[in-house]
Amino acid sequence: MPTYSGKVACIWDALQTRPYLAVGDSPGDLPMLKFSHNRLWIARMEKPRYQERLVGPVRSKEGRWLIQPVLSKSTPGFLPNLDGPVGPELRVEVEASRRILGAWF
Repeated sequence: MPTYSGKVACIWDALQTRPYLAVGDSPGDLPMLKFSHNRLWIARMEKPRYQERLVGPVRSKEGRWLIQPVLSKSTPGFLPNLDGPVGPELRVEVEASRRILGAWF
């Protein structure tokens, strides 16, 4: 799979239009997400630097953004909210992500 803007080119080649929904979980997905009408960011809470990269695009208010927090280490899965308990081995990273994403929840 291509990265960065290469994903946009592949989507355009396949659909010949902007997609209704794009889903991504890393900074390499941001061009694809920005290209879509609606965006779902899978926020890997153990990676606060990924959340920092998301702040600018979300603040631009271009299109609609949905954010789904997840854990991908320890006990992986979707989180119902930002306040769920995490193990001590992930606390620093998850707390940093919570501070970054807190403005949208």
